[in-house]
Amino acid sequence: MNPDQAIALEDSLNGVKAAKATGIFCIAILNRITKHVPIGQADVVLDSLMGISLEDLQAMVEDG
Repeated sequence: MNPDQAIALEDSLNGVKAAKATGIFCIAILNRITKHVPIGQADVVLDSLMGISLEDLQAMVEDG
């Protein structure tokens, strides 16, 4: 699989850094700790995945 064929869903700064280091589109989902930490490297930052469909995620990648 190539990096452009994947989406990383991460909830930690290290996870975001790892995803971006490999060239993967990264969506950060904030948790009680990371909501207080800048996650600027993520392509998209969400408070929750509740109500987010696979189609929504695909649209985020296409728009990103």
